[in-house]
Amino acid sequence: MVFPGRRSAWLVLFVAVVPASARARADDPFADVAAAETVEEEPLVTYAVEIDFVSRYAWRGLAWSEGAQMQPYAEVGAFGVSLWVWTNLVLQHEEFEGRFNELDAGLGYVYAWDWLEVSAGLQVWSYPYQDDSPTTGQADVAVYVPVGPLSFYTRQAVDIGSYVGAWWGELGVEFGWETDTGPEIDAALLTGWGSDRFNETYIGPSETTWNVVEAKFGITFPFDWVYVRAHAGCSYLLDADLRAAVDDPFLVAGGIALGSAGPP
Repeated sequence: MVFPGRRSAWLVLFVAVVPASARARADDPFADVAAAETVEEEPLVTYAVEIDFVSRYAWRGLAWSEGAQMQPYAEVGAFGVSLWVWTNLVLQHEEFEGRFNELDAGLGYVYAWDWLEVSAGLQVWSYPYQDDSPTTGQADVAVYVPVGPLSFYTRQAVDIGSYVGAWWGELGVEFGWETDTGPEIDAALLTGWGSDRFNETYIGPSETTWNVVEAKFGITFPFDWVYVRAHAGCSYLLDADLRAAVDDPFLVAGGIALGSAGPP
């Protein structure tokens, strides 16, 4: 599971791969044997593209816009490795209106066992038209433990660019459920903490503390080759000094995404 750098709190990529299946002829006495011996193979290459329209750009409990944004995303993957790019277009009447004011790209790898999944990634974040925001990036590692429809996880990320050593960590649980009628439901509850360098860089106070608690919810409607996803989330800054340093310590945001994913 790859989570790109400063994307919206609710830009969660939905990927659905439907393997092909062969139907045996009723008059073939060896059909059942042949079907039993057939091994379904994972697709060699997968892709995903998505355009997300969000009411506000929110990231780790912080607001990076006053209003609506458009956030395109594209990814290609093979053998557990994925390459992705994401950008943010300002739609609201505010600074950089009509411009792409952020461009992120990354490389990720996922390896799964029966009871454990580990992902690692490298990301680069750049900010066109923003001289006071230098290009930077992060390296991150996440560990997931699935338990039925739940997945418990922790993620650790450290800046490797302009703010070397800025550390971010998360601890949370995700929920995923596919209904009998087609829509897929997902939810998450998490808390995150930042190092003194992280908080000084992005918020102001130079202190290591528990930063935020977040709740997220989404529902995805799959169609033939596209999907539509509605999502919403809220976050609250836990530390009093952090709350005093921002205009909106409690954020609520949502959006509608349109995308396509699977093997070519």
